Formats: sequence, structure tokens, C-alpha cells
Amino acid sequence: VRATPLRLADGTGAADLVFADAPAERLVAGAGGRVLDRALDGTRILLAAELLGVMRATFAMTLDYLRTRRQFGRAIGSFQALQHRAVDLYVQVELTQAALGLALDQWQGGDDPARRAAAASAAKARASDAAFLVGREAVQMHGAIAYTLEHDVCLHLARAMTSGALLGNGAAHRRRYAALTAATLVA
Repeated sequence: VRATPLRLADGTGAADLVFADAPAERLVAGAGGRVLDRALDGTRILLAAELLGVMRATFAMTLDYLRTRRQFGRAIGSFQALQHRAVDLYVQVELTQAALGLALDQWQGGDDPARRAAAASAAKARASDAAFLVGREAVQMHGAIAYTLEHDVCLHLARAMTSGALLGNGAAHRRRYAALTAATLVA
């Protein structure tokens, strides 16, 4: 096994692993492939949970900022346009929580690997896209301060981009979900 260290966009580390003289067919054949698929789906659910946590933290910081930042003699959170944007972010957080809950239910009680995999992809797709949206909106609502690397909103956005891409972004998981559910309908 050869490992090549990598630095991810959010500053965390990772590695590319190369298995020399170990054909991929032997690594994922039979039960090994099912075990690997289950482990990857579990990791996708964990990434969705992490992204939900990032979203919640970012959203909480944004609400606090909207309550405390003053412009034109009043809190910017009193402006209707920002209230509507905040509600949209709240909906994204709640939809992600629901998708994650369904994935966890399938993980704990589902005997059908295809349904479990579809639920993991649904949660990962929702969390990846929503976390990036919440992060982008938070940066815009915070203004120039959120563009600095020292501000937590910027750090959360970088984490959302990194975790959102790990093991497939939202588009990849929507395609996977469609393929898995189509196969289930045909079978």
C-alpha cells in the first residue's frame, strides 16, 4: 500500500491510497464488495450528519449577526428581504434533518441494501447542496467580514465545500439515487 498525502480545500488532510499488486477484483469481490458498499454508505450518512452540523452552526451565527448588526438605526434582521432569506435557510436545515433521519432509519432497520444505499445518497445529496447554499448565503448576509479566513462563516463554507464533495457531490448522489430506485422499481 502506498499513501500520497493531500491537503483539502478546508485545510484538512487526506491521502490517496494505491494498492500495488492487489487487483481491484479481489478487494471488492463477493462479500468484500458488499462490506465496502455498506461502509461507504455509512460514511455518506456520517458526512451528511457532519454537513447538517456545519449548516446549523452557520445558520445560528447568521441569525445572531442579523440580530446584532445595525444599519439605518435598526438591526438588519428586521429587514423583510433578509428575513425571507433566513427562512429559506431554515427550510434547508430542516429538509436536511428529515433526509438524514430517513437515512438513519434505513441504516438501523432496513434489510434492503438498495433502499439503504438510496437513502444514504438522498441524505448526502440534500446535505451537500444545502450546506453549500447555507454557507454562501451566510457569507452574503455577513458581508465582507465573512470573506476573511479568520471568520468562522468562511471556515464553515470551506468545510461544506470539502465534505460536500467527499464520496460524491449532490449531483452524483442524485444520479445514484435515480439509478438505485429505478433498479428497485424494475425488480
